[in-house]
Amino acid sequence: MRRAASSVPMNIAEGAQSISDQMFIKHLGIARGSAAELEYQLILAKDLNFIEVERASKVLEELEEVLKNVKWSL
Repeated sequence: MRRAASSVPMNIAEGAQSISDQMFIKHLGIARGSAAELEYQLILAKDLNFIEVERASKVLEELEEVLKNVKWSL
């Protein structure tokens, strides 16, 4: 989960420094994929009772809020 969570902003930052719009878009796609991985990992952890339902719901809400605030295209 830590790897997926840190991958989201790292790929956005790396893409922002790209020399082309195409590379930036590629990195945004990778970041979205990492966010999807994190979402799944949270749901799985909740289903396996590794995390309390309330805590998982709160983190999923926070992830959704972050994703809404990222501009995913140029």
